[in-house]
Amino acid sequence: KLLATAERHRKSLARALPDMMSVYKNALHTPGVTTYQGVEEIRQLYEEIKENAHYLKSFWSPRGFFNMFTHRDDLLFAARLQERGVKINSLLEYDPESTKYLKTKHDILQNLKILPKEYNMTINTLIFGTKVALISFDNLFGLVIDNREIAQFHESMFDNLWQSLGKPSKT
Repeated sequence: KLLATAERHRKSLARALPDMMSVYKNALHTPGVTTYQGVEEIRQLYEEIKENAHYLKSFWSPRGFFNMFTHRDDLLFAARLQERGVKINSLLEYDPESTKYLKTKHDILQNLKILPKEYNMTINTLIFGTKVALISFDNLFGLVIDNREIAQFHESMFDNLWQSLGKPSKT
C-alpha cells in the first residue's frame, strides 16, 4: 500500500514538474519587457515612471525630449517626482539646449550634469528601481526592462560616470 501511494505521488510530481520548472525559469531569469510606441504611449510611460519611481537616474536629452513634449510636460513630470520625494540625477546630452536647460531650470530640485561632447546620446535612458526605460524620440519608441541585474548594470555605469564628472549643478 505504501509503495502504491508513493508511486501515485511520484506520477503526480512528474506531471507537475514541467509547470513548476516553467514558473521557476520565468520568475527568476526572464526580464519583464514592455514596449511603448508613439507619442501617447511614451507619455503613458512617463506617467508610470512619475507615479512609481522611488529615485530616478537618467541619461537625458532635452533636445530630444522637447522635440516631442513641451516645457509644461517637463515641469509636470519633474514636479510630481519632487512632490513624491523622488531624488532626480540626470546626465544631460552635450548640446546648446542642455546648457540652456541647465541655466534656466530652477522650478524643482534636481541634480544635473552635462556629459562630455564625445558621448553620443541617441536615446534617453531612465533608471528607477529594478527597471530601465530606453526611449528613442527619433523613432517614437520606448522599451522598459524590469530586471534587477540589468538595472544594476545600468545604474553602475551611471554612478561611475556621475562621479567622474565632478560636482553637479543643483536646480
